[in-house]
This record gives sequence, structure tokens and C-alpha cells, in this order.
Amino acid sequence: MPEPREKKDRRGPRAKALLVQRAPWQPASAGSEFTAALAEDLRELISALGVSLLGSPGGVSGPQIRAMVESTRDPLLVFFSDVPALPPLSVEGALDSLKDCGAVLGPCPDGSLYLLGLGPDLDEKLKVALLEAALVSPGEALSVATDLLCDDEVGCGVLPPWFRVAREADLRFAENLIRLSLLSDEGDDDVVCDRLRLWFEQTEADALPS
Repeated sequence: MPEPREKKDRRGPRAKALLVQRAPWQPASAGSEFTAALAEDLRELISALGVSLLGSPGGVSGPQIRAMVESTRDPLLVFFSDVPALPPLSVEGALDSLKDCGAVLGPCPDGSLYLLGLGPDLDEKLKVALLEAALVSPGEALSVATDLLCDDEVGCGVLPPWFRVAREADLRFAENLIRLSLLSDEGDDDVVCDRLRLWFEQTEADALPS
């Protein structure tokens, strides 16, 4: 099994993290191992950056999400369980932006969000509305979030684009990205994908003739 990453000590308000369940696209034969690999990689990243994870390690859904958001008075980073190999620099950028901004958006090319940062002083109703946009209509989340933040004139940080696994092409992109990370000395630091890498390797091995 991959070795746990060294935790980093971050100064300032103690940020919290919430892992929200948002089902990824996956092959019919994938089973639960694929979604488990995505979630485990995200939990490892959260832990390595010294951010406290709220709720169930497997992610929260439904009414739990609203309850967690409304009960948190610290900076909150919302991760989504369909996002693979998330770069640590994106998370660190979100934490830095929340020092000056009310919200942070991590956009995907398909119009969804891969990361959502919520400042402690952000209006509770706005927090819930931003989360609902990311979950109810993921492909329109960026547009809806932009309108909401502009209407309330909330300062917002924007992270570099990343992606989620919403279709087969995204899964293939993730696989190639992970393979390429092995060719770089900094690959392990650029992306966190140990469990997903093992899943791809096992899937490839299972496909070989016996």
C-alpha cells in the first residue's frame, strides 16, 4: 500500500474540509473499487495538507451537506468525489485565497466545479445555494455560482482549471495523466493519485488473457 504523505502545518484559521458525494462516470464493470479509489486519494490529500475532514470519510450526501455547512464557522473547502488526481497546489491556492476572498471556485471545462471554497463570513444561504448548484446541475454550476457571487458582490478567488470524471473521455484523460506523472521526478507532488493508479494497474492486469 502507498505510504501516507507527510502532513504540512498551515498557519492562520483552521480550515475544514467536506468531501461531498457526486457520482463519477465509470464503466459498468468497475464496481465500488473505482469510487473508493477516488475518495481515498482525496482523503489522503486533505490529510497531507493538515485540513480537518468533517463528516464521514466516505463523503456526505443529502441533508448532511447542509447541516455540515451551517454548523461550520471556519474556512471550508468542499471536495467532490468524482475529481481525480487533484493537485495539492490547487488546494493550497484555495486556502490562500480564502484569507482575502469570501469564496473560491475551482472550474472544470464542462462548466462544473472541482473545488469550492467558502469563507467563514459568507452568508449561510449563499453557501447552500453554491453547493446546490454544484450538485443539482453540475454542468451549469460555474455559471450559476458566478451569477450568485456577482449579485451579492462577493470577492472570489479562481483556481486553475481541472477536471472531473463525467464521461469516458475523462477517465482516459485521468489514466494518461497518471501514467505521465510517473515520468516526472515531481509527479508524486504534482498530483495525488496513488489509489487510482493502483486501480488502473489492476484493471489492466485483469484484462490480460489468463
